[in-house]
Amino acid sequence: MKKILLFAAALMLTAGANAQLIEDVDMNQVANKAPVVNDETLPSPYYNIPMGTYFSGFAKGAYRLNNPMLHVPPFVDMTFVNGSSDCTSFQWSYVNPEGEYNFLNPLLTSTDESITVNYQYLEPTTIEAPQITATNEFADSTTSFATNTPTYMRVGGPSGFGSTAQTYYGWTNVSPRAGNMSYSTNYFGTNVEASGTQWDSRLGVTGAVVRGFGELYFKPLAPYALTGVATHIRSLASDYAKPGAIKMTIYKVETDDAGNLTEVVEEVASQTLQPADMVEAGGSSNPLTRYYLAFNDLVDAKTGETVEGYTIDYPILVTFVLADEEDGASQFSPLYTGVTPNMTSHAYVVVDAVKDGAFETGLMGQVKINWTSGARTRGWAVSIMGSFEYLRGEETEMQAAPEGESKTFALQASQPAYDITGDLAWTVTLTDGTENRAEPDWVHVGLADYNETVEGESVYQHLTYVAVTADANDTGEARECDVKLAFLGAEYTIHVMQESVTTGVEQINVAEDDTHAPTYNMMGQRVAPNAKGLLIRGGKKVLVK
Repeated sequence: MKKILLFAAALMLTAGANAQLIEDVDMNQVANKAPVVNDETLPSPYYNIPMGTYFSGFAKGAYRLNNPMLHVPPFVDMTFVNGSSDCTSFQWSYVNPEGEYNFLNPLLTSTDESITVNYQYLEPTTIEAPQITATNEFADSTTSFATNTPTYMRVGGPSGFGSTAQTYYGWTNVSPRAGNMSYSTNYFGTNVEASGTQWDSRLGVTGAVVRGFGELYFKPLAPYALTGVATHIRSLASDYAKPGAIKMTIYKVETDDAGNLTEVVEEVASQTLQPADMVEAGGSSNPLTRYYLAFNDLVDAKTGETVEGYTIDYPILVTFVLADEEDGASQFSPLYTGVTPNMTSHAYVVVDAVKDGAFETGLMGQVKINWTSGARTRGWAVSIMGSFEYLRGEETEMQAAPEGESKTFALQASQPAYDITGDLAWTVTLTDGTENRAEPDWVHVGLADYNETVEGESVYQHLTYVAVTADANDTGEARECDVKLAFLGAEYTIHVMQESVTTGVEQINVAEDDTHAPTYNMMGQRVAPNAKGLLIRGGKKVLVK
């Protein structure tokens, strides 16, 4: 288990100069100062992004944030907190969160101090980000969180820009207000003697050796699918050679309300990247000093097997350390980038050192990397391959009749239950209410995607019908079953309950096409048993002509 040592080392990074050590800075006390013109204090509009959302990341050949935009989950209440100063009134403008988005549609407005928005888009959608106008007796001023005009945000899955050299490749913890990645100080360099002397006093240790760095991702507003991690590093070797093997590890962690790391719960996954797999990344000078590392083959910490990815609904810490601790020539440092939303620090350094008379490995310390313009906090150049998904419905329980019953649930989903080859893409897991969580044989599940033909092609309409059938219960006891439906990034559970039939009543089984069983059309509406067309009856699709 990695050990955490929380400390606040604040570094001021200035373009064109070496970083200088300064006193610790409480970022909560850094005011967003409004400009003064002719003795008139102008309003300063600003709002905080909800913690647990992310921004478009960078690509292997792009030495900057690429196509930067805010990424937020659908069907989740999001509060944009007003941080404006020196104003007497303000007005928000934002996209209508319901219905199909069209940039020609008029924006909604609000004079509330802060706004809460729930974007209800079935398809991943790029829309305009909220804007706020702050006013005082001298003037008014309008801003959005990003700098591109008009500013954009992404609701739902990835932007779909691909994964080639100059295209979108993940999510970062930092906003696009400052898009370029920059050199980090050698104080964070691995196996650099000078770095150890800097950290000894801060950590209360001796003989500190930097082994790597880490980035904390806060608990998301909604679960997301994580399939990989990427980062940029800088070679510190005199000949700009690639460092030795680097191990990336994803940890499940706990944080306090402010987002500070409090405990490492467990290791989730890892992957070790060899030098041959590190890609040269361009730059204005010495292009071989920078390397892009993509970790796409995650190895599960419990099973040791390579996995497709994880559904993440908790905060994680991603670290990058030297895999060969004896390789003294393996010198690299992280790169920093962007401006942190809410000015919250989430960058960490990993060191080995002697503490309290004992040698410890993997000590983790929080660091603050300040940007001189506005003293906002930066983060490490780390990107996760993430995607917000959803699987939702209005009912989560089924009280089945003792004599047996079928019920159909209509679920909205970002991914269809069946892939293009017709194979089941969702996982369906049945467990009973006992301690051994056995798989019951009295519950049966059928799935049917609702598709429509668009320009000659069958298109999924983000609606899947789930037919749950319970056999007659002649066991003499009540029973329960959880039907868990899931795909990467989303899950949904239906709890089935059933009393036993009265003594003397024989078991009744629902036949494959029992016309007496409840019948539903493909919109999930109950219809007469003699209705025509494609129907769902007894948990199965039937065609009645």
